[in-house]
Amino acid sequence: RMSLARTAGLLTSAGAVTPTPDPLREAAGDIAPDIEATDWGPARRTRFPLSIDGLAPRWPHPASGLRTAAAAWSAAA
Repeated sequence: RMSLARTAGLLTSAGAVTPTPDPLREAAGDIAPDIEATDWGPARRTRFPLSIDGLAPRWPHPASGLRTAAAAWSAAA
């Protein structure tokens, strides 16, 4: 588990970075291969940037419209 404050501390401890003049371009490896049925039609997610202990992230529910579910904490799997 990570805290938001600790994550912010790690990110800011790296110091300032000079941005590159060229915008980043999407590459084929940036997009997850699975097509997901969403409230807006078929879509692909961006690929998650890391895995933890070789496990990929998972989303038990597809993307849906705003305010379609009540705000609630989910139990850890």
